[in-house]
Amino acid sequence: MFHDWVSREVFGLKLSVSVVAQYNRDVGIRLTNCGMFLERAGERVKGDWSDGGPVVLKLGGSLLDLWDLGERLLEFSRGRRVLVIPGGGVAADVVRRLDLYGGLTAEQSHWMAIEAMSFNAELLLRTLRGVQVADGVEGDVSRWVEGTPVVLRIGSWLRGSGRAVAERIPATWDATSDSIAAIVAGAIGVESLILGKSCEPGGVESADLAGAGQVDACFPEFSRGLRIGWCNFRSAALHIRWLQSGNVAE
Repeated sequence: MFHDWVSREVFGLKLSVSVVAQYNRDVGIRLTNCGMFLERAGERVKGDWSDGGPVVLKLGGSLLDLWDLGERLLEFSRGRRVLVIPGGGVAADVVRRLDLYGGLTAEQSHWMAIEAMSFNAELLLRTLRGVQVADGVEGDVSRWVEGTPVVLRIGSWLRGSGRAVAERIPATWDATSDSIAAIVAGAIGVESLILGKSCEPGGVESADLAGAGQVDACFPEFSRGLRIGWCNFRSAALHIRWLQSGNVAE
C-alpha cells in the first residue's frame, strides 16, 4: 500500500489530491481512497483563529522526519504567536524500553524522557530556519513575535525557573509530552493548546483519545480548562480540529 499527495497550483489556488492505493498481483493497482483539498496558495492552515491569542503547539516527536516540517511549521505560525514543545519521539521510546527492562528508576526515566524532548528541540533549532529558542517562558506571552515559532528547551527550564511547574508533573508514563504541554500552557496562562500529530483524531473527546492511545492517560485531567485543538501535520492542508466541551469543532 502507498499513500501520496499530488498538488498543482492554478490561478492562485492549489489543488491537493490524497491518493491511497494498494497493489495486488491479480488486479494490479487498486485505488482505495482519494480525497481533495482546494485552498488558496500559501494558506494551508485551516481552523478558527478568531481570538488571535497565543497558542502552545505540542509537536509530536514522530513528525521530526517530515521532509517539509520547517515550511509547515512556519505556515502554521504565520500571523500567530506560537510556543513549540516537541515530543520525545524515538529517543523517549528508548528510555521507555530501558525502564521496562528495569534499567532505570521511575525518577530517572521521567527526567530522561524530558531530556529527550529537549534533544528534539535542539534538532529543530539546528535543522529548521525561521525558528527561535526559549530557555524559559516567564514574562508577558502577548509579546511573543507573530510568525516566528519559539521552541522551548523544556528540560533546562523545568530544572531552573520552572521548578514549580516540574513538581506538578508526575513521574509516570501516564503523563508524557501531551500532558506536559498542557501543564505548561496552564501554568503560563495560555488558553489554547494544539496537538500536532501524524494522524487524524480517533475520537471526539480527550478521554476517547486517551483510550485510543493517541494522548497519554493523564491528558484529560491536565487539559481541563484549556481550549484543545488537533492538527495532522502530515495532511496536505493543516486543518485544526478544536475539541470543545467534549466535541470536535470543525
